[in-house]
Amino acid sequence: MPLSLSDDYDLAEELKNKARQYYENNKFDLSLELIEKSLIIYKKLNAYEKIQECLLLIAVNYSGKSEFSKALVILDECEKLCIKHELNEGLMKTYNSKGNNLAYLINYEHATVAFENSLKIAKSLYNQKSIITSSLNLLTIYTILKNYKKALIVINESYRILKGTDNKELFSKFLEKIALLFYDMKMYDKSFEIYATLNNYLENEKNELRLSNIMLYIGLIYYTKEKYENALIYYENSYNLKEKLKIDFIKVVYFLNLGNTHLKLGNLEKAEIYFNKFLSEPNENQLYFGMLHESLAELNLKLKNGEKVKENYYKSLEIFYSIERVDKISEISIKLSNYLTDNSETNEAINILESALKLCEKKSHFIELINLCEEFIKIYNIQKNFERVKFYENKLNYLKLIKQKKVQKAEDEIKNLINDINSLNLEI
Repeated sequence: MPLSLSDDYDLAEELKNKARQYYENNKFDLSLELIEKSLIIYKKLNAYEKIQECLLLIAVNYSGKSEFSKALVILDECEKLCIKHELNEGLMKTYNSKGNNLAYLINYEHATVAFENSLKIAKSLYNQKSIITSSLNLLTIYTILKNYKKALIVINESYRILKGTDNKELFSKFLEKIALLFYDMKMYDKSFEIYATLNNYLENEKNELRLSNIMLYIGLIYYTKEKYENALIYYENSYNLKEKLKIDFIKVVYFLNLGNTHLKLGNLEKAEIYFNKFLSEPNENQLYFGMLHESLAELNLKLKNGEKVKENYYKSLEIFYSIERVDKISEISIKLSNYLTDNSETNEAINILESALKLCEKKSHFIELINLCEEFIKIYNIQKNFERVKFYENKLNYLKLIKQKKVQKAEDEIKNLINDINSLNLEI
């Protein structure tokens, strides 16, 4: 390499390393400024592996700024570069990063594809650490999608690798995903047991970053079990620890959880403060926005601000329809229907429920359909429209028969999953 080109290369490398330091200290704008300069030099040199490294660093900076859509644009460019120049390791990392960004934007279908592609490459490279990383990301997605068959395959493959490596750090991350799976299956005591074990392990290891995450999960369990005082303690401890560490984290999650917990405890002023803090933070996750407006509706219900109740429930519904989150559409429709019925707006309540029913039928969400039918029966009984009551009672009985078959199948899958997990040695 000629001297001038060598100097350029050294400068680009120096800029990239400095940019990474800025990124690790959450100085994203400074990092982006330097990495862009480094990228320009590497492109002139046709240093494709270094270009890929720069693009990945740009993407994680945008993710750090909660600008996930921008990150995905960069990752698309990185993917094309890696495919063209056969940069398999870079492509593996790119797919993994794409999966994380897509998952945050609740695009689980494409996140699954990205993580599966990353895992496929990791296996071809015999990169055990990357195999575990991609596998655990996939396990999270399969848990969210309740795809327990695929979850079990990932669990068994990951366990087999981990037990052969004696890597406690990776094994603890594996346990974290198992705890999340138990939480999703509503096995809260089992989930809590694993999180408590991890809490002790991470305290001994002085790993405060991951400890702060475990505190958040324990808070979620307490909240789900309606132990709101305990939930508040863990949410606050987790948040404060992250602030102390001066790390980047998605604050809207905390502001929503803290606001909801104060709302349950009747601390309405504090709840409102946290909801306002949520609105002051960058956020591209529409699910969180929908949940926020649901919470604002319930806050205004307690404050007896009638118009604000309707406004926020309608806004919440609009968001959930836009992302086709059927379970939340059904839930909010029923809440709004109850509010409208209590305020003598029964016809509007029926319209809301009918819209939700159509989508639930289209998507074959039987549990939500059952809940909506029960709501129709209640409203038509109030109206003394017994013909419609009979219609929805018949529909309800039919749906319950279908649900029984589907629930039995799901319960069998869960039973098999639990039996397999119980056969594993999960001690760390």
